[in-house]
Amino acid sequence: FEDRTLYHMVGFLVTEGMGINAIRELSVNCTKSKFEHRLRREIFNRVIGSQPPEGIEEQAIRERVVEKLEVLEYGLHRVKIKSVLLLFNLATLLQNKRSNLRFQFDSFKSERWDIEHVRSVTSYKPERPSDRTAWLDPILSYLQSQKAEEALCEEIEAFLKLKLPQPEAVNEVFDPLYDKLLAYFQENTGEDADHGIANLALLDQHTNRSYKNAVFAVKRQRLLDLDQAGIFVPLCTRNVFLKCYNPKADNVMFWSEPDRDTYQKAIIETLVNFFVGKMEGLE
Repeated sequence: FEDRTLYHMVGFLVTEGMGINAIRELSVNCTKSKFEHRLRREIFNRVIGSQPPEGIEEQAIRERVVEKLEVLEYGLHRVKIKSVLLLFNLATLLQNKRSNLRFQFDSFKSERWDIEHVRSVTSYKPERPSDRTAWLDPILSYLQSQKAEEALCEEIEAFLKLKLPQPEAVNEVFDPLYDKLLAYFQENTGEDADHGIANLALLDQHTNRSYKNAVFAVKRQRLLDLDQAGIFVPLCTRNVFLKCYNPKADNVMFWSEPDRDTYQKAIIETLVNFFVGKMEGLE
């Protein structure tokens, strides 16, 4: 616990299911720096899926990391994506030599964790009345809190009060409203949300499933509320919704292509730095 590097490395491997005795064996008959080197190789093997190149050459490591991230896709590689995002959080903490922060493995272990789309998936259009209400309510609250788009608020309120018996009649009202809201929040790009790593973040299952595929602005506000209430939010998830990875970020309501690109670059650089030893405590 006193050594932040070992704390996070061992914590990651334990979270990934590696036994304490197996970890201890890596420390036998070697120096502390050699032990850290062995741990890093073990983590590389588990996350990237192969042994690291000899010599830990940065370019070779970068190529392996980029290649791995490019093939990861939500729905096909959920377990592996979760591992990558967890390691990204740990490596981010280790990059700051002046920080004493430690990842809250106890909070992480006590919750069930999901992979969350940062930008919503437009194909997951709510169809049931309860789902539509769950999707519209937070949007209405958000717009009202921002004192924005009074006409849109009135349309949402009018729909929520509808008592039409025929689903077709309800669809005639909801579908145009749905499209209008996606346009307002700039989530109607004509393409479905990216299922790659650049549009994914770690989030506890309860919060994630309460979103009902909310738009980015609503997700952002809920994450800020959790953070302000002292509820554990992984650092990199918080950074995503604060748009910390894009130095040119302008409107906090939208998750744009430049936001995704800079986020993915941050993941790549952070993992590469971790694997080549450019972090606190490693020579």
